[in-house]
Amino acid sequence: MKPMFLIVGVLFAVSCAPKPDDVCNHLLKVYGDSASKPAHLNTQDQCVQALDSYRDRWGVNGYRRYAECVLQASTQYQAQECYKKEKSRAHS
Repeated sequence: MKPMFLIVGVLFAVSCAPKPDDVCNHLLKVYGDSASKPAHLNTQDQCVQALDSYRDRWGVNGYRRYAECVLQASTQYQAQECYKKEKSRAHS
């Protein structure tokens, strides 16, 4: 019975994480035409690939925390802090 709870828990966590397209759209709005925009924000596809790599490195919960943080960010600084916070958490 325990494996079933684990599967349900993983599916719930994945379904609750914001979609990469939504996160990228928000990041592109926050950065706009800024000269300090990270290279992975040049196109929607590059952004989605970067977010997929974050999910691979940080796991589903790490990605979810990062994505939710980014969606609340209204400035470039806040968006950068989301990345720094999750990156440092992953290396702890």
